[in-house]
Amino acid sequence: SSKSANVCGENNNMTCTSNNKNLGWALTLRHEKGNVAEEYGIKVSSVVLATGGYANDKGEHSLLSEVAPQLQTLGSTNGKFATGDGIKLGRAIGAQTIDLDMVQVHPTGFSDVPKGFVDEGSDRSLILCAEIVRGAGAVLIEKHGHRFVDELKTRKEVVHEMNSLKQEKFVIAVPPHAAPVIDAHIQIYSGKGLLTPVEGYEGVSKYINERLGDGSSRNDDTIMKNLQQTFEETTNNNSKIDRKVLTKLPLKGTYYVGIVEPVLHYTMGGLMVNPDGAVLNKKNETINNLYAAGEIMGGVHGENRLGGSSLLDCVVFGLAAANSIININPTPSDGIIKVLSIKENLHPLTTRTSSNKADEKKTMDSSKNQIHAIVKGRTYDLTEFIPIHPGGPIHVKHGEDLTERFIQAHG
Repeated sequence: SSKSANVCGENNNMTCTSNNKNLGWALTLRHEKGNVAEEYGIKVSSVVLATGGYANDKGEHSLLSEVAPQLQTLGSTNGKFATGDGIKLGRAIGAQTIDLDMVQVHPTGFSDVPKGFVDEGSDRSLILCAEIVRGAGAVLIEKHGHRFVDELKTRKEVVHEMNSLKQEKFVIAVPPHAAPVIDAHIQIYSGKGLLTPVEGYEGVSKYINERLGDGSSRNDDTIMKNLQQTFEETTNNNSKIDRKVLTKLPLKGTYYVGIVEPVLHYTMGGLMVNPDGAVLNKKNETINNLYAAGEIMGGVHGENRLGGSSLLDCVVFGLAAANSIININPTPSDGIIKVLSIKENLHPLTTRTSSNKADEKKTMDSSKNQIHAIVKGRTYDLTEFIPIHPGGPIHVKHGEDLTERFIQAHG
């Protein structure tokens, strides 16, 4: 985590004592908390870099500015931690990269701030509207009330059609028959205030006008007329917009609608690795005892990742890296991980249970400037977690019971 424990390269704090596989790596880890910084060192036989992608690395010296500057204005589904730290570290010590310009833009990120989250403006992370929503029958509608694309095309194709309209935001409409099919998603998204139930095409029309139009009755009449035609043509399968799997858009019934926009989602580029998960240098030679797993790798998915296959990076190459390390060190010993120096222990997220509610409340009340919350009977110290919550900072009161909210948000 770039917020808590940085493992840095070149000019920073990660150094290689030797390329001899018996010596491994000496690492210096830096922990920053406010204006206080502690450092400690460890010596390890091998290092696995697993710091994720760079789909939220923006700014003058970012990876996106280097490889895809035209995408920097888009929001991202990634947290602020997705800044390509491991890739930069790898490059600093001679690692080869591949496909860094291959950045995936997902067509449907929810534009609204989820209920209970802090509004960070343009800097916040967006919640993804999963592809299954369109797969179940939802359609995309532009601000005049027309469908404009087969919603089941590839992510890249749908985004291209969105961009061609020169509109920043769109409405996703889940028809009555589709909502029960994806009930868990409907509950989660509506619970976060990202999907809103409305009645019939009139309700969808008013929503489009209020969110994307000028709100006038004249504009509402135009949108309603266009939308009625769109719904009828789609239902009767005589629309100019083909759809691989047909859907029904009845004029009556409850629709769930939300505002979506193209959003940075995944980075196919990263460090070059071999089938064993070992990182390669610019001569296609392995860098001894250095491995990578997860989105930090490149060259696995080609130009665009298929939906649902991102765990390949973590599971397959994570196991490959682990097996490689085991083969190097078949018999673990005390020398595999050796603490070189410690100035202060790092304190992880703590949990505790208590059967005495009075004692629990008293303990929480005595912890000034801390945020403790209860989920399913357990009390968690969220003080340091709130600002780095992957979906963005959340509003939590000290001592609040978050059980219902947690279930609503995560199923």
